Amino acid sequence: MQRTKGSTSIAIGSILTILGSIFGILLGIFLLRAERFGAVLTNVAAEIRDMYPVASFLFSMGEAFGFIIMTISVFILLTGIMTFKRRRVLRYWKFTLVFGLILFIIGFLLMIYDFAPALIIPLIGPLLIIVGALLNKQQQKEMSEQTVN
Repeated sequence: MQRTKGSTSIAIGSILTILGSIFGILLGIFLLRAERFGAVLTNVAAEIRDMYPVASFLFSMGEAFGFIIMTISVFILLTGIMTFKRRRVLRYWKFTLVFGLILFIIGFLLMIYDFAPALIIPLIGPLLIIVGALLNKQQQKEMSEQTVN
């Protein structure tokens, strides 16, 4: 079987995406647990000041954000694994391209919202996936032209 042109860049981009999603899952777990610990401390202080409902609402929002971050990270982890598995199959170049574009757009919007040089780093994985998908598309097109000729 012929080696695909974009498999290496898709593999590197997928591994970076998988590692990033694992950190996202850990961050979500941390937010869930840290918010619960902070809620205990704040509720004690809020009872002294008679502001208990406000404090419990704010910390329940933190738990909601932690759950949302974990859910999105699990979805990105699963699609990153699927992309890694399909890196050598030419007919799945559309899946890898769409996945890379979605991650790139999300990362780019976050970078525009609050620009910092460190926010450029998360764009490397999706860019590698996009480049690999385009190389696979080009190779599939070349192979279809060779079979016609």
